[in-house]
Amino acid sequence: MTRAAEAILKNLGFVRQAIPLCMRTILLDRFFRVGTLLFIATALSNFLNFLFQVTMGRMLTPEDYGTMNALLSTFMIAAIPFTTISMVLTRRVSFHKARDQLANVRQLFYWTYKRVGIVGLPALTAFILCSPVFSRFLQIDATTPVILLGLVMFLAVSFPVNLAFLGGLQRFIPMAITSGSLGLLKYILCVLLVLSGLGINGVFIGHSFCYLSLFFISYWPLRRVLRGVIEAETEPRRLFSAAYPELFANLAFAFMTQFDLVLVKHMFSPELAGTYAVAAVFGRAVMYLPAGLILALFPMVAENYALKKNETPVLWKALAYTLVFSGGGTLLYWLFPGVILGVLFPGKYLEAAPLLTLYGIAMLPMALVLITMNFHIAQGHGRVWLVMALGAAVEVIAVCLWHDDLGHILLALCAGGITALFLSLWPAVREYRLYLQGRRQGAGPMSAA
Repeated sequence: MTRAAEAILKNLGFVRQAIPLCMRTILLDRFFRVGTLLFIATALSNFLNFLFQVTMGRMLTPEDYGTMNALLSTFMIAAIPFTTISMVLTRRVSFHKARDQLANVRQLFYWTYKRVGIVGLPALTAFILCSPVFSRFLQIDATTPVILLGLVMFLAVSFPVNLAFLGGLQRFIPMAITSGSLGLLKYILCVLLVLSGLGINGVFIGHSFCYLSLFFISYWPLRRVLRGVIEAETEPRRLFSAAYPELFANLAFAFMTQFDLVLVKHMFSPELAGTYAVAAVFGRAVMYLPAGLILALFPMVAENYALKKNETPVLWKALAYTLVFSGGGTLLYWLFPGVILGVLFPGKYLEAAPLLTLYGIAMLPMALVLITMNFHIAQGHGRVWLVMALGAAVEVIAVCLWHDDLGHILLALCAGGITALFLSLWPAVREYRLYLQGRRQGAGPMSAA
């Protein structure tokens, strides 16, 4: 046997011994276990969202289907303050949990819902009054779907608020149940109401009942944790008023990933908008795949930041898992776009196959950006909004220069995502290098900057 063959066999033996050790290390890792639980729950919900889109694509006309997704994209953009509220609350609840201050958590819970009512009701009234203007902008004949969308937004705020408290308290099993119930409730309620003859209005009525039900599902485990705890006497101050960096970061990210559908609905024909909506709905699944990882990452990073621990390694774990999951989805869209659409929509929307391939590619960097953005916000790095704004600016400039066809819109999305990803990774790379340097020098874990 040659020396080369002996070396190969020796290395193979080392690999066989190393693989079980690596697998055991991964399975014992808390982030992996919690992330997997929440990934399964959100993946189930996303699959049912996917099934919801397929069902609506078959039940509604292409014009109504395009209108429905344009309004849902508007909802995603308008709900950005909800995401910001959730981030701020998760970080604050994690801070109180790290110090065993449940009285402050109970006070914060009821204080938040008081503020939601004070702001939400006037906002709903203003939205209803402006609904005719918005209907004309999106070329929608009736204002009823727009008014119902306002009701959905008012009721939906309870979902991220309750998830924030569950996440901050690290009640991950109730959190998984709540997240997994979203897609199931939405599918059942919306399909039944559309079948009853309500059409596109039934979609938004179903969403309203869905979020109302989710409030009670998520409130029950919170009530059990906080029952018997006496509220703190001092109310939180400047909790949301100082959250502008998180708000701007989320707005910029939502603009990069959601406004394209609204833009296409405004600029192109209803038929093309419907075709683009199909590609957008399934293409965005690539971006939403790591949502469960974020539910685990955010409170863990926030709590460890409060305890002066470095959590940069968790970022690289989350990015690696995202590359596996989202990269696999992108590869499927690259290889089988026509087959996927042919199975889901027999005889319809086959012209969306090239767009689906491009959309999957454009959403892969966005999925990674979603991880890095939440990591920086969990650590309180307010300047991350500048990174998101620069990515959105690149996308806007690209759309202004090239918007002759739908493919150009997707190339603009990709350019914005790559820009934001590169800029958001740079400080994390520098921080991780300092962390490794400290480990080599025997300094131990470093405090997060």
